[in-house]
Amino acid sequence: MPGATIPVFSRRAFNFDDVQAPGAVEITMIKTIDVTQYTEGTLLVRVHANDIGPDAKIEVIASATAPAGDDPERDFVGSTVVTATIDAAVAAPALIRASFATDPGEMVTITVRGSQTSSAPTSCAAELSAELVVKS
Repeated sequence: MPGATIPVFSRRAFNFDDVQAPGAVEITMIKTIDVTQYTEGTLLVRVHANDIGPDAKIEVIASATAPAGDDPERDFVGSTVVTATIDAAVAAPALIRASFATDPGEMVTITVRGSQTSSAPTSCAAELSAELVVKS
């Protein structure tokens, strides 16, 4: 099976401490990664440091997307293909592996979501890096 490793983002700090609880904030890391020639894949997320409280989590999400040449201002994002979750139980250093749940289609978009689930904000920060390992 031929495959490829696609860098998603290098080591960087994410801090969602100030997200209103309960609530979430999403950061788009990459709008489109061409995965047309691949039918399966794994999202690898390295947790370099973790300061996430019990009522928070950070997710790295790949979702199906299909940009339109005749409507480039809009993002057409579909179902989630894969999610890697980092919470208080993940001790750094760690490697989170998550396999594609469905065929990704033409392209995927990568977002990082920080969520606070209780009524009072808690710590929600981590240093992460990620890549996709895809195969046809």
